[in-house]
Order: sequence, then structure tokens, then C-alpha cells
Amino acid sequence: MHELVSDLEIDMANFRIPIDSLVYRVSSRLGIIDPRIDKYYGENSPADLKIQSFVKRIAPEEPYILDEPLWSTGRMKRDGGHCFPTGPECKGCIFENVCQKKFLDVEPETLGMLASKTSVKRKRTPTVEEKRVADRQMKFAEFVEELKRHGVTGKEYRERVMQWQNEHKN
Repeated sequence: MHELVSDLEIDMANFRIPIDSLVYRVSSRLGIIDPRIDKYYGENSPADLKIQSFVKRIAPEEPYILDEPLWSTGRMKRDGGHCFPTGPECKGCIFENVCQKKFLDVEPETLGMLASKTSVKRKRTPTVEEKRVADRQMKFAEFVEELKRHGVTGKEYRERVMQWQNEHKN
């Protein structure tokens, strides 16, 4: 994509970790949150704010970097996880050496997550800027498909792509 769209940039500095029961459980056991105090009931709830704050402190430039490790650790054993609802298998977990191993005998999410939040994924509403970028990307993809349908390749393809980019900068 970068060769086709040289000015394509995706700013992930404001990425928010999506919170589900897996992330909540792992965050509780790591000691990032306390499910007895830090309740989760959606975006900007106490648990959400603490988890987002923790992620920003650990990786301020790349907050997305902890998303996959947190949720994948909470998956079931057959899916490669370690931090099960009860009786986690800490040996071999990527967080084994730093985990505070809290709430091992109880499902943390039953203490601090609303039941409706554990099975329903919240869809974040895109910002105006994100909508604008998505719209531009869709238009560009349509333009590229049109070039392909007309058999445009090589130098002419690159020139037309660069021309489109210059015409649609804003």
C-alpha cells in the first residue's frame, strides 16, 4: 500500500484497547485493575480508564501493541490462552514473570463487569476525521479497481495514482 499511496499514514497514537471479558480478566490478574473497585460498564468506566491509562504509560507511542497480548492470554487453552476464568495455567504465559496472579480462584469479570458487557461487543463510533479518512480510502480503492478494469498498468498506472493522490489530498 505504501508504494501506491506514499502519503498514507495511520495515526494509532489514540488507539483504545477494546475491553471484553478476556482483557478484563487478564488486567485483573496482572494487578492493573481491581475488579472489586474498578467496574466496567463501557467506555470511560473506571476499569476502562485504568486499562487505557496503563497502556498509554507502557507504550505511549504504540498503545495498540498490548491489545493482542492481553486478549489472547485470556483465551481458552485450545486457542492458545493461559489465563482461564478459573484455574489459570501460568506456566508458559507471556506475563508469567510480571503477573501478580490476583483473583486466581474467581472469575474477575463476575466481580466487576456487567453481564451484558461480557458477551456483547461495543462498537466504537468513528470520529469525523476517521470517517473522512475511511471515505477517502474507499474512493481510492474504487479508483484503483476502475484502473484495473481498464487494463491500466505500469508507468501510466503510477502516474494516474499519483495524480489522484494530488487531487484528493484534503
